[in-house]
Amino acid sequence: MKKEHEYAQLLRWIADGEEVEFVCGNGIVSERKPRDILGALYNEMPLLSSYRIKPKTIRIGAFDVPEPMRVAPKQGTRYWVSDISTADDDELFYTWNGFQSEILMLERGLIHSNEEAAEAMCNALLSLTKAPA
Repeated sequence: MKKEHEYAQLLRWIADGEEVEFVCGNGIVSERKPRDILGALYNEMPLLSSYRIKPKTIRIGAFDVPEPMRVAPKQGTRYWVSDISTADDDELFYTWNGFQSEILMLERGLIHSNEEAAEAMCNALLSLTKAPA
């Protein structure tokens, strides 16, 4: 079987219209235009950074927060819920079983792949309802 080219996934993301970011060894993230990436590859310049799809965000009030999951995760996947009715120190992670209640939360945009994203959404939602100081 032929080995996949090291940049095959990167090229698929570009072809799919995804925004691509490069993450340098020092943790600095920078967005790259497709023409710049393709130009570097065409000129056989090594891409010394790792790359990823730019995380998608949604706007809630004045905040940009990570987009919640839109597709059901695999059975047994850990996920977090944006639940503004619980205390701040409650850990709200669960394991996906495909229950009707989980599907409803997924459809309502309340399920996240990590705790930070769920917390950011809670904070943004609460900012809409807090009384002015």
